Amino acid sequence: MSVLYTLVVPFVAGQATRWILVYYKARAGGDKRSAYSWISQDLKPYTQLATMLSMLVLVALLVANESGLILKTPVLAVEVLLLQTVMLGFLLALITAIDKALGVSYEANTAIAYISATKNQSVAAMIAVMALGPKAALVPALVPAIQAPVSISYLRVLPRLRKWFKTEK
Repeated sequence: MSVLYTLVVPFVAGQATRWILVYYKARAGGDKRSAYSWISQDLKPYTQLATMLSMLVLVALLVANESGLILKTPVLAVEVLLLQTVMLGFLLALITAIDKALGVSYEANTAIAYISATKNQSVAAMIAVMALGPKAALVPALVPAIQAPVSISYLRVLPRLRKWFKTEK
């Protein structure tokens, strides 16, 4: 049942919101194509902000929910943060090396590495909680707290990688 709450409901709600917006925008004057264009161009900056704010609220709620465990075992929380940092760093380095070996462009590598390191970690953490129960919630509570700094660090390293990805033609 938790899969339904964590994956299906947000997906359906997002699609329903998109359909409703397209329907009302098209009714207000225009066709569906212009309504989709309005969503992807005019509304997108606001939805990105809403996504970031929602993620920050989620991180705060997860940490607050697990604050008792974090206070009881701060060493465990530090271990989780350190291991997650090492794992994310290794994942980003591995993806970058594989992309370079496969001849993937710098731009494609940036998208692949960033999405792989951020999206998949959150899904993996959620699956761990569903499989292992509420006691496994410490890791998902702390993962978002370390994802942002590691991802930002990777973005700061990316300009230096551009030269490494240049290939002779």
